[in-house]
Amino acid sequence: MTLSHLYKYIIAVLLIYSGSGYAQDWTWSVSPLLGVYSPQLGDLNKKEFRSPLPGTGGIIIDGEASVDYNFTIQNPLPKIHFATEAGVELQLEMDSKNSLLFGIGSWEGVSTSVIQTEMPFQGELGQVIYERSGRISTTQYFLGLRRILFDQNKRRIYARFTLNELMDVDYKEDMVLGFLSGPAAGFKRVIVMESQATGILMLQLGLGGELFVRDWIALGFDVGYMKGIDESRLGNFSRKHDFQSGDSLQLVYPAELGPDGKVWYLDGDGSTYQRMYVDFDGWRALVRVNFYF
Repeated sequence: MTLSHLYKYIIAVLLIYSGSGYAQDWTWSVSPLLGVYSPQLGDLNKKEFRSPLPGTGGIIIDGEASVDYNFTIQNPLPKIHFATEAGVELQLEMDSKNSLLFGIGSWEGVSTSVIQTEMPFQGELGQVIYERSGRISTTQYFLGLRRILFDQNKRRIYARFTLNELMDVDYKEDMVLGFLSGPAAGFKRVIVMESQATGILMLQLGLGGELFVRDWIALGFDVGYMKGIDESRLGNFSRKHDFQSGDSLQLVYPAELGPDGKVWYLDGDGSTYQRMYVDFDGWRALVRVNFYF
């Protein structure tokens, strides 16, 4: 049973229990969340983002003979250090100190780089604008516990522990080649690579606080660190492009499907592919508005 299935089961049981009359003293709260998450991203940030684009293209000499022109284009993507996360959390206060937590959140990080370089294409060596972008997003469920450490004068400080499941991880990399000269001037070629992962389990430990502005509403802030339980890898790899046979161009791409069915990255010199591990360990900092009822 995945955490998402367990999450739905627990919610259903609690809803039934809360309506049975045994939980009349429980207090519920709902909290919209907004903040930043800073996953390390492992080999994606450190290796794949720095993978080159090697290739071979034919160049026509004197209108007749075609010779192979080997090239390697360097267009590294900046590391994704942090990005916005948003979500919603449901809290069930079991007593004056302890609460159950249930929530869902989403996060997306983007990195982009644009350069001008030269590349053989359709028999000529010409100028090209190479735009590269990487986009990774996650959707997660979490459940856990919160314990109040300090509660005085409408102020609370608490510790929290959650089990998180990244149930949907999507990575997409776009490479757009816009030709400025030669027979393809004004045209573009587009490469799209996509991969996914599911069921990544993580633990999070954090601290937070809230200030009540009314009996039923409080402003809060949480800081926590998430740590993965197992190694994470991307799979379900696909690649699409719109190259034509007359383009006379063969490329070696920054990422490829490996023999183990997972995504591998191209090493820095463009010679071999290596296993890629994606690390989602990192800090999270969120602000919240808690509505009690």
